[in-house]
Amino acid sequence: MKKIDFNIKTLFWALLFMILVTLCFPCFEAFQRLSADKTELILGFPFNFYTIKQTAMNTFAVHFNVAGFLANFAVFYVIVLFFEKIYDKVKGKKERE
Repeated sequence: MKKIDFNIKTLFWALLFMILVTLCFPCFEAFQRLSADKTELILGFPFNFYTIKQTAMNTFAVHFNVAGFLANFAVFYVIVLFFEKIYDKVKGKKERE
C-alpha cells in the first residue's frame, strides 16, 4: 500500500479552494440553494455544511455542519492532489526534453 504524504501546502490550497467555491457560488442566483420556504440559504459544494436561516423576527441564525465540512474538505483535497500530480507529470516531461 502506498504511503500518503500530507503536505501542509496542499492542505492550505484545498482549504482555500473550498472556501472560495463555497462563498463565490451563492453570489450568482443560478447557483443559490434555498430551502422550500426560501428562508434558508444553504452553502457548501458538493455537500451542505453551512446554513443561514432568516427567522420570524428578521434575525439570522446559522448552522455549521462539521461532518459536511470535513467531507467537502476531503473532496477538495483529492482534487488538489490530482491537479498536483498532473502538474508534476507535465513539468517532468518538459524538463526531460
